[in-house]
Amino acid sequence: MVYLIYKGLESSLAFKIMEFVRKGKGLQPEWVEEMKKHNVPDWYIDSCTKIKYMFPKAHAAAYVLMAVRIAYFKVHHPILYYATYFTVRADDFEMDIMIKGLAPSERKSKRLMQKDWTRRLRKKRC
Repeated sequence: MVYLIYKGLESSLAFKIMEFVRKGKGLQPEWVEEMKKHNVPDWYIDSCTKIKYMFPKAHAAAYVLMAVRIAYFKVHHPILYYATYFTVRADDFEMDIMIKGLAPSERKSKRLMQKDWTRRLRKKRC
């Protein structure tokens, strides 16, 4: 969108074009004409017709910011981080085994590994 504005297209048209491209809807013929009038290179126009889906920069930026926040809390406030993590993900853990210490956890891990290997071996034989 910024590139199209830089080339001289009206900002509302540039936005509309990029929204259609981002969603994989392609370009309308009048948009191609307008882009050519403003000396937008053919390779750019061709690329816009081939794109099927484009992840918006705003979403990418939001994901990065969230990752930074999570990393900050994990490093600087680990008690708060893990309290929240285990509260939200409590159903994913077997607390009765976790609170008993290392030995029961290792036994459970070995049982799970054995089941996994047994499953893999059966698949290979078939």
